[in-house]
Amino acid sequence: VRIVDDIGSYAHTSKSSQSQSQLIEVKVQCPKWKKPLLYQIKPTDTFHALAMVCSEKLKCDPKKLRFKFDGDVISTADTPEDMDFEGGEVLDLLID
Repeated sequence: VRIVDDIGSYAHTSKSSQSQSQLIEVKVQCPKWKKPLLYQIKPTDTFHALAMVCSEKLKCDPKKLRFKFDGDVISTADTPEDMDFEGGEVLDLLID
């Protein structure tokens, strides 16, 4: 019985590390851009990295940027996994 428990926990760990290595793509819309930005992110990475990319593109302070998804503000400390993102989601970028 002990061996089965260990194998089960190993399989769970393996599956978990697999999902972390997969990238999902999100689309970011900004009124200042003609085309949306497509960004690939790990499900466990925070949206802070996306804010940094957007701030470089806009040449502004990342603290002035906010993301919205379906009308709700997303914290840069959140992850796609926290938001149950599967890929293909569209985020609105707001500049304060």
